[in-house]
Amino acid sequence: METVFHAATSLDAHLVQQLLERAGIPSRIDGEFLQGGAGELPPGNLIRVRVEPEHAAEAREVIAEWERGQLTL
Repeated sequence: METVFHAATSLDAHLVQQLLERAGIPSRIDGEFLQGGAGELPPGNLIRVRVEPEHAAEAREVIAEWERGQLTL
C-alpha cells in the first residue's frame, strides 16, 4: 500500500477516504488509533490514508482537486 495523504486528525482521514470511495478507489486508514498513545506529545503524521500502488496517481489527483476546492463531499 502507498500513502497518499497524511492527516492531522482522524476526521480529515475519513473525509479523504470518503472522497476516494466516491471515486471508486479503495483505501484504508493507518495509524488512527496511535494518537491516543502519544499522550501529551504532539503526534505528527501518524494518520495516513493508503491505497494500492496502481491507484496512487488517481487518488492523489482526487485529493488535489479537493484541496483546491474543486471537489466537494
